[in-house]
Amino acid sequence: MTETTSQSPLSPAATQHLVVDLFGVATNHFQSNEHVLEAARRALNVTPSASHEIQCSGKHDRFSVVIILPTAHIAIHTCPEQRYIGCDMFVSRHFDVAHACQKLVETFHPTLIRKTILQRGIVE
Repeated sequence: MTETTSQSPLSPAATQHLVVDLFGVATNHFQSNEHVLEAARRALNVTPSASHEIQCSGKHDRFSVVIILPTAHIAIHTCPEQRYIGCDMFVSRHFDVAHACQKLVETFHPTLIRKTILQRGIVE
């Protein structure tokens, strides 16, 4: 597995915005919205009762799941024909984004990972 990371130089920040591209995901991971939704729950470490969840299906067996919390969100978008999963996570600065990314990798076993962490809402 290959991993590339870029990080904005601004710090400290009020929030973090993690963008993760997972390439080379096995096709069995695209068979169920629930499987992807559970991966999102594990990444944010939340239960269904503590969040608002949205699932949306589209063309070509693509689907997206979104979990919204009072101070965070995660959106996971799938592209089965390209064996690609895109993840967007907006969380507080105290949230462990490395742990969240690791949970996604453990679930989807990509062959290539590209992640970008943006520090947002700079605190002076």
